[in-house]
Amino acid sequence: MILACLALLCATASGPTLAQRFQGGFTLAAAKDKPPRAVLGFREFHGEPGHLISYSLESGGAFFDWLAPLDRVNYGRRVGAIGDLDGDGFEDVAVGCSVQRASNESPIVELHSGRNGDLLGLLEPELDETAFGECIAALPDLDGDGKPEFLVGANMHSPLKKGSFAAYAIYSGATRARLGRIVSESTSGLMQGAILLLPGPADHPWAAHATGGSVLRMDLRSMVVEQSFVLDGEFASGQVSGLCSLGDQDGDGHEEVLLALNLNGQHRWLELDGKSWTQRKLPASAEAPAGPLAWLARAGDLDGDGTPDFVGERTYTDGDLLCAFSGKSLACLRKLPVPADLKPLTGGPCGFVHPAGMPALALATCCSTLTLAGKRGVYVFDWEKGALLQALGPR
Repeated sequence: MILACLALLCATASGPTLAQRFQGGFTLAAAKDKPPRAVLGFREFHGEPGHLISYSLESGGAFFDWLAPLDRVNYGRRVGAIGDLDGDGFEDVAVGCSVQRASNESPIVELHSGRNGDLLGLLEPELDETAFGECIAALPDLDGDGKPEFLVGANMHSPLKKGSFAAYAIYSGATRARLGRIVSESTSGLMQGAILLLPGPADHPWAAHATGGSVLRMDLRSMVVEQSFVLDGEFASGQVSGLCSLGDQDGDGHEEVLLALNLNGQHRWLELDGKSWTQRKLPASAEAPAGPLAWLARAGDLDGDGTPDFVGERTYTDGDLLCAFSGKSLACLRKLPVPADLKPLTGGPCGFVHPAGMPALALATCCSTLTLAGKRGVYVFDWEKGALLQALGPR
């Protein structure tokens, strides 16, 4: 008994395992002639630095393990792929964190090589951007220099106006200089889900993003909010937890957008018309998961009907972990259950990829607390077989 207590005390004193420091920050980054890599961020703890680790989807082994400087705070809470900045054939990544400066913690974003993790640069916010790095995304080439741009989102507070706003800074992929930013004043909550790229008018690509109870559609070239949809009526108390494209359902040249809503602990679907940005009627065959979803990810045409489908991960569950739905009918196509040793699981971002020569892979995030904290990380499943292939993070 005494020896057991001493062992527990030593384990506690040495700090949490790497998995316990995972906060849900992960992304898939493309690699030259290879399957994409999963890149995860792990926060610092009591003198132990944060980590940025790139994992193989084939073996679960690490390509690199970057140790963050000791002054980084809340490291790796957000991680995003931002395109190939250095031209080596590997998609680079950005990591959100803060820097401990005296009593202040200023948010910054680190830029890292997707090949070996080397630090490529640092981005700092404007004075009114109080939560810099809340979302990160690769963009198309907006300035015609042949290099794709990238985006960093922030919560914004102005001394001249009451409330919190959303700011989306756009950076040059060639020079990493800030080209400008898009500011929305119709936000009603925290930034949620991925940045969704959409085809817009000629030479004016769009992007959509959710901020609590609203969804913005931005003109990336003009750098303005082009449309805003705010939840009201029966959905007024809801929060948008995920969004994805449904493709062009009505043939008007604009992709419709599906929203996953968390309405007081219940799941609801809401579909937006891609042209008018107004609510569309859901198909009669629409099915809902047993509870709210934490994220939505495009998954290609899973049922062979010519329409892209999607996968969603549950927010909190001891039953179904991942659910696939038809992009055309919203009928449920497949469910993958939570592995027995991960119940109950608190979910986060998910992904879906079908690398050449490999089975289709579904990726689910475990962000659970307390008894499952040591099993936090990203779990890779063979989609067709439903088998767990890799656990990235726990060790």
